[in-house]
Amino acid sequence: MVDVKGLVGKKIEFLTIPYGSIHAFSVQTAGALLDRDTELVLYTNMLGELYQIKQDFRSAKANLWALQKLLCNHVLGEDKDPLPGVESYQCHQDSEGGIFGLLTGLRFNERPVDSVAMNNVLHSDPPILQGSEMVEMAFQGHRDITLFTTKRLITIDKKGLFGKKIEYFSMPWDKFVAFGVRKAGFLIDFDTEVLLYTELAFYPGQPGDDNSPPIPPRPEESCLELDFNKNCVDLFALKYYLTRRIMEISKLERGAPIDLQPLTNASPDPKGFERLFQWLGSDQREIDPTELDVEFHTNIKILLDDERVLMAFKAGETSIVVFFDKVLLLFR
Repeated sequence: MVDVKGLVGKKIEFLTIPYGSIHAFSVQTAGALLDRDTELVLYTNMLGELYQIKQDFRSAKANLWALQKLLCNHVLGEDKDPLPGVESYQCHQDSEGGIFGLLTGLRFNERPVDSVAMNNVLHSDPPILQGSEMVEMAFQGHRDITLFTTKRLITIDKKGLFGKKIEYFSMPWDKFVAFGVRKAGFLIDFDTEVLLYTELAFYPGQPGDDNSPPIPPRPEESCLELDFNKNCVDLFALKYYLTRRIMEISKLERGAPIDLQPLTNASPDPKGFERLFQWLGSDQREIDPTELDVEFHTNIKILLDDERVLMAFKAGETSIVVFFDKVLLLFR
């Protein structure tokens, strides 16, 4: 990046950013009427002004898809095989009707769509997928589309009144540092949520004063929140898919070898004053890891085949489950 500074332009800064420092990127098409600029945004894990680098191009003077292809080749990494057993929703149509179909249709949560058809389209019009890349799951909301491919998460966001300006945001799977799912609430809560945590920047907020109220912090790209229709998406199947895509067991740097047998046993439920003091202090008590291991591998299939529950603890409505490769937090 070459930055000419000053009135005379004698001071010039030459900045080099390795592709490994780019954690995500987006390209945006030109809008309608007088909007003739396309846009490129690079997201890095650097602090300060360089956490986000923007560049505008005149739409007739720059090949946006060639630029997007170049970034894919350098940022997305090696090819990955499609995961077996992933529901593609081929020829899928919503069967939900009546008043609940109307209510959920008015919301902006996303529903599954045919990933095979989406894969065929996005290899050519527009050509945002690599030749070996495949769409494994696809979801569509009111105007937005979310894609889970073999190499990355893609969000397609239509902007403006006419929807001519479209942003294509991409983030490789190996750049996510944590993930979680959240079940829908009671009655008219139709949303199940997926939370994807990154090392990208967030807005810390601003303190208030006598003349203005405080501005609360915003997660921005540090936490990507995806809303799905609870009646159309299997949340635990989605959690299992993300586990397979993000937690690549074969590439983990494991510590010292340990016995994969459970390391704790269930503690008896406390009684009397012990129960009161444990509740007041939010103390964790041990629970049987063997039962959880069976549950997470069968009824609620969210674990990989070679993952084992080693330790498990519970305090009130919070549980902590320890594996050799991760820690799972459960909240109610």
